[in-house]
Amino acid sequence: MRILAKTFLILLVTAFLYSCHDLGRTVPISELDDSVSGGQVDDGNYSINDNETDNNYILSFQFSCFFKAPEIQKIILLQGSGLFKTITVFRIIHINSLFRVDFMKYCTVTDTGKIRQNNEDYIAVYEKHSSYGIESINTDHHGKLFVLCDGMGGVPGGAVASKMACEMLMREYYTSDHTSYERYEDPGYLLSVMIKDISRRIMIHGLNNTRYYGMGTTLVSLLIKGENSYINSVGDSRLYCFRNNDLWQITEDQSLVWPLYKKGILTKDELRMLPENNIITYAVGAEVYLTAENVNRYSCAHSHGDIFLICSDGLTDMVPETLIRDLICQTDNLEKCAENLISAALDEGGRDNISIVLVRI
Repeated sequence: MRILAKTFLILLVTAFLYSCHDLGRTVPISELDDSVSGGQVDDGNYSINDNETDNNYILSFQFSCFFKAPEIQKIILLQGSGLFKTITVFRIIHINSLFRVDFMKYCTVTDTGKIRQNNEDYIAVYEKHSSYGIESINTDHHGKLFVLCDGMGGVPGGAVASKMACEMLMREYYTSDHTSYERYEDPGYLLSVMIKDISRRIMIHGLNNTRYYGMGTTLVSLLIKGENSYINSVGDSRLYCFRNNDLWQITEDQSLVWPLYKKGILTKDELRMLPENNIITYAVGAEVYLTAENVNRYSCAHSHGDIFLICSDGLTDMVPETLIRDLICQTDNLEKCAENLISAALDEGGRDNISIVLVRI
């Protein structure tokens, strides 16, 4: 009898696990609330990952009962009680040591505008590391880095400076030995030191090449690492955060007229109208020696659903912040949102290059 019972149990478990095979699939977003219930999922922490190589729906879990099948890169979540549990299988892209699936989506877009003949803006993102001469990166350890630069100093100097600054920062951050900086809790300090060193190298390059003399660039970097975001900025390119239908500027402009806003003398819309609005007080690669302390640093704990907007002044000089906020509110599609922002800047004259990075946490 015991042998028969054991045989029956083995057959039952085999059939039970075999049913997982049919469930080993991508789960449509419409099924998520029904297929995963009973408090097994962190509220609001499920999202869609539709990057260039995968179109898989993934979740952030806190498991009470689970097992992992790494050879097929799936998580099998068991729900219910007793012998007969509901089984749901999710394909995953990455899972960290806490068994939480990470998700982030971004898009980038740049436009020359209606007046300029050349685009002196440049954008670098961690996923394109091979384009910057980096064989591989460990985003679990180093995080995910985005950099936007707006070149100055004329053609081709501005374009050269912005490209050099973006690519050099990517290479420095992902290939350098960080052990000497481990005593600093804020990774933003490490990036500030790297930006300072890069500024000096670009300045020397300009001094040694007369056609590039005086070249420089603004710079904004965003590092997503763990539960925090680290921002560095030089010049007047900006980073905003959009949360709960509200938009606020995290960076502060390093420009001649920014103190007028800080002192409450003028509004940001009034600053946009001043002819001196584009005179910046610091730039990467400029002849004035840039120190790490001149690089503005910020950090914040991000939340699920936050959207970071990194942009050159080709957007903010043309489009008021109220309209930027409204355009972000209009659609959940990042690509469509970026297109709408570019169109708004072009409709207002498009006097400068316009570059945008949108990152949704």
